[in-house]
Amino acid sequence: MKLKIFILAALTAVTFTACTNTTDYIGSSLINNSDALFVTDSSFQTYTQSVKAGRVLARNSSGYVGKVKDPETGAYVTGDYMAQFYALPNPGFIQKDSIRTIASDGGVKPLHTYLNLFFEDYYGDSLSTMKLKVEELSKPVPEGVNYYSDFDPEAEGYVKKDGLTLEKTYTVEDRTLSDSSRTANDGMKGITISLDGKKYVHDGVTYPDFGAYIMRTYYAHPEYFKTSKTFLNNVFPGFYIKYENGLGAMAKVEISQVYMEQLTDTIVSVSHTSTVNGSDVTTTKDSLEYVTTGAYLYGTDEVLQTNKITNDEGTLDRLVADNSCSYLKTPAGIFTEITLPINEIMTKHENDSINSAKLVLTRINNTTDSNFKLGIPQSLLIIPEDSLQSFFEKDELINYKNSFSASFDSSSNTYTFNNISGLITDMYKKRNLSSDYNKAIIVPVTISTATRNNVTYITRVVNDMSLSSTKLVGGPNHPVKMTVIYSRFNK
Repeated sequence: MKLKIFILAALTAVTFTACTNTTDYIGSSLINNSDALFVTDSSFQTYTQSVKAGRVLARNSSGYVGKVKDPETGAYVTGDYMAQFYALPNPGFIQKDSIRTIASDGGVKPLHTYLNLFFEDYYGDSLSTMKLKVEELSKPVPEGVNYYSDFDPEAEGYVKKDGLTLEKTYTVEDRTLSDSSRTANDGMKGITISLDGKKYVHDGVTYPDFGAYIMRTYYAHPEYFKTSKTFLNNVFPGFYIKYENGLGAMAKVEISQVYMEQLTDTIVSVSHTSTVNGSDVTTTKDSLEYVTTGAYLYGTDEVLQTNKITNDEGTLDRLVADNSCSYLKTPAGIFTEITLPINEIMTKHENDSINSAKLVLTRINNTTDSNFKLGIPQSLLIIPEDSLQSFFEKDELINYKNSFSASFDSSSNTYTFNNISGLITDMYKKRNLSSDYNKAIIVPVTISTATRNNVTYITRVVNDMSLSSTKLVGGPNHPVKMTVIYSRFNK
C-alpha cells in the first residue's frame, strides 16, 4: 500500500512537469534515498496506415437500405437487409365473425395490408428518388450464426423463387405514410409498401393477398403465433429488402412492420332529447357504424436481422494507398493499423513498470463542404490485430488489458487513448510468437452501456455499422507521438 501511495504522488507531480527525460529523480524528492522511486518519461514514434476492413461481423438491430456517395472521398456505399418478423400470441386480430371485409373467394381478409419501414435517422437527401425491392424468403435464416456484412440471403438460397416480390419508388420523407402509423410509432419517418391486390401462394393454396394469408392462418392455427420460432417456421420466414435504384439517400430502419387493417362494425346508441307538450322527451336510436382496428407483425431485435453492405472497392483501394494520412470509414470500409515500437519502449526498461502510455489521434477536417457529409466515428477500439476477429465473435467487452476505447472530443478534434500500457505489456510478452506482435488495429465501434447504482458499465461493443468517415493525422510518412511514463522502485 505504501508503494502505491508513493507512485500516485510521483505521477501527480509528473503531470505538472514537462514530458522530457529530466524527471529521473522525482522519486528521491518524495521519499528517502533508501527507498527511492525513479520516474521517467519518454516519447516514441508510432506509424499508422489505412487497411481495408473487408467484411465485418454485423451485430445490430437496424437495417440499412439505399445508396449514397461520400462527398468527401467519392466512395459509394449500398445497403440491403433481411428482416424476420414475430407476432404476439394475439397480434391484434378480432373475432373472425366480426370481420366485415370478405374476399371474392368468400373468406375473410384485411381491409388493407402494408409493410412499413420506420426509421429515425437517414443519410443524404430526403428528396432523392430511390427504389427498393422486397422479396419473400423461402425459409428462416438460422439464428446462432455469426453473420458478416457480406451475407447475401439471395446468393445463399434463402429467397423464394416465384415468391412475393414488390417494388417501391420512394423518398425517405414518404408522404404516403398514414398519420395513424406515424402516431403509433412515436412520429418516426417511414416508407410504406402496399401488400394489397397481389395474389399470394403458400403450400399450393392461393390467397387473395398476403394479409389474407396471415389472417386466415391465425384463425386456423393460433398456436403458430405463440413464439417467434413457431411463427417463422410455420407461417412466414421474413423479407429481404434490397436497394434497386437511385442515389443520394440511405435509411437506417429501426422497425420493420406488417400492418393489417381490419374493418368491423359496432352498434352505437345515439340519444336525442326533444320537447313534447312542454316536457323533455329523450329517445334512443341504435345505428350501425364501421370502425377499423389494426393487427401487427414486427421485425425488431427480438428476431434476427442481417445487413449486406457493398462498398466501392476501387475507391477504398485508392484511399488505402494514400500515405499522407490514415482513414476510418464505416460500415465495413477502412480501419487504421498502428505499429507500436514495443522493443524500443522496453529496451533498458525490462524491470520497470509502465505506468502510462498515452496515444492521441488527431482528426483532419473535411475539405469538401456539403450538406450531406457523412458523420464522424464517435468511439474507437484499439486491440492487437490478431485478436480482432475473436473479440467480436466472442462478444467480448473492453478489458483495459489488451483492449481500450477512446471517444471523439469535438473541442480538440482528437481521440485520446489515455493509457494503453497494458497493450504494450501484452505485446512484449508475445514478441516471440508472431512477426506482427507489435501491430494493433483501430476500429470504429458502437458501445452500449447501462447504469446501476450510479455506476456506468459497458454492456456490449459491436462494429459501427453507421455511415461515417474521417481522416487522421499519420500515415506511413507522418509518425504519431506516444508518451510513456515509467517507474522503478529501488529498495
